[in-house]
Amino acid sequence: MRKNGVINGFSIELKSKNYMKNLTIMNSSVEKVLFEGDLGDFEDVHLIEGVVLVVEGMYGTLRVELPEDKIRNMISVGRKDEQNNCVQTST
Repeated sequence: MRKNGVINGFSIELKSKNYMKNLTIMNSSVEKVLFEGDLGDFEDVHLIEGVVLVVEGMYGTLRVELPEDKIRNMISVGRKDEQNNCVQTST
């Protein structure tokens, strides 16, 4: 949960359990969960009502509550970081 109380949900729906590579629930004081799988070749990426990012693959669908403005901001920041970390060489 975030500091402001907002929870950003997600779901992963696979067409077959054969596409799930790994599901790990740690049995320790660290409460981590790892889910790995294969969505297959990407077929579509879109937003539902500008709030839910949907990535559809041949084998499944990933949905993440991620508003469009946040996506644009993260992409913009990522581009700035790439530009700042770019090493220029001269020949």
